[in-house]
Amino acid sequence: MRCLRKRKIRKRHYSKRKAMEISLLIHVDNALDLLQRTDLEQKVIQMNGVTAAKFSTDKNHLMFVQYNPAMTTSTHVLRQVQGAGVGAQLVGL
Repeated sequence: MRCLRKRKIRKRHYSKRKAMEISLLIHVDNALDLLQRTDLEQKVIQMNGVTAAKFSTDKNHLMFVQYNPAMTTSTHVLRQVQGAGVGAQLVGL
C-alpha cells in the first residue's frame, strides 16, 4: 500500500504592486496669476488619491494631475477645480 504524505501547500505571497496612476490634463479657461495657480494646485493635491498637480510652465492654462483611479476619478478632480470658481475642462491625452 502506498503511503500518503500530506503535501505542504505553499502560500504564495504576492507583493502588492504599486497602484497604477493616471495622468490627466485640465484646461483652465480663466487667466490665473502665479498665486492663484499655486493655490489651485494645493487644493487639488490635497484631494484623496491625487499624487501630483502642476501647471505647465510654458502654457499656464494647462494643469497636469496624477491620481490613483482606485481612490478618485477624473470627474472628481475636475469638479474640485471648478468648485474653486474656475472654468475648466478635461483634455484627452
